[in-house]
Amino acid sequence: MESTNYRCIYCLEIKPVNLFNGEHVIHKSMTKRIQKNLILHGRVCETCNSTYGKTMDLKLSRSYFEGLNRFRQDMKPVSESHHLDQKNIQWSVADPEAFHNEIGDFTEVLGDCLILFLSDTTKKIFTLGQLRRKPLNELVDLDKIEMLRVFTGRQDRADAIGELIKPHVSEKFQLAENLEKHKVTATVTYDEIAQRAIAKIAFNYFALVTQQNPDIVFEKSFDSIRKFIYRGIFPSIRPVQKQEELSDFALGGLSLNGHWIRLYKNPDLSTVIAKVSLFNQWVWKVVLSSNYQNGSEIPTSSHVWDIDGELCQPILTNAT
Repeated sequence: MESTNYRCIYCLEIKPVNLFNGEHVIHKSMTKRIQKNLILHGRVCETCNSTYGKTMDLKLSRSYFEGLNRFRQDMKPVSESHHLDQKNIQWSVADPEAFHNEIGDFTEVLGDCLILFLSDTTKKIFTLGQLRRKPLNELVDLDKIEMLRVFTGRQDRADAIGELIKPHVSEKFQLAENLEKHKVTATVTYDEIAQRAIAKIAFNYFALVTQQNPDIVFEKSFDSIRKFIYRGIFPSIRPVQKQEELSDFALGGLSLNGHWIRLYKNPDLSTVIAKVSLFNQWVWKVVLSSNYQNGSEIPTSSHVWDIDGELCQPILTNAT
């Protein structure tokens, strides 16, 4: 007979099954439109789920690069950009005076976006995500465009915007001049709350991948990362480490616009690692355990959340 009680992987309390609900591996605010999303069932109690959702999940999705990228990927309308918490974001531009004279306050730009100046003296801002989902001629009256500017700190994204708008504006504007007009970059500080949120994503994935052996997550060797997520207690080994930008090699040659997670156990050590990349920004290495001694096998697993394809799926990768 199936048990009527479950144990929460975070607070470790045993509670009735009706006090558990679905926990998205990556919070739904960053996986909007994704089909076949990964959701934990019967592993996280509704108290922990609600508490995290109102604290670290909320801050991760409304600040840092993750908050910026929700606008850039058209998961939130640019008109709601005032909801973005910019305390951890430092903007810079190559020529601030020229930028201010032409544009004004660049906190509304968000980066990786196109700004159109129209004949009725209004400005329209379209993110790269919006332009991928709908052609420019369906977003605005092309005849009203008097000037355009593309803002980003990355050439590949400037090129992507250029390719998307070229069919609609190439006869009227010299794109090369506009793409290089202003270079806006953002520097983001990831504090303890952000690191705990990233660690929770990794631990959620670990719990999902090992659910055929559900007791693994309750092993004492995972208590350090659990306490870090649950209470903010730092273990002896730094639990969340920023690494390189996500590469096509890490994805087994797959180009991705989205998220990626890989779980593996270091074959030479007793270390269990999860690598997490959100919005293709960079790779976070999360040390789930530095002293895993149990004989149970830790499966190697990897998934991608493809924002353009609107699908979550497993993949084979090259990264370790």
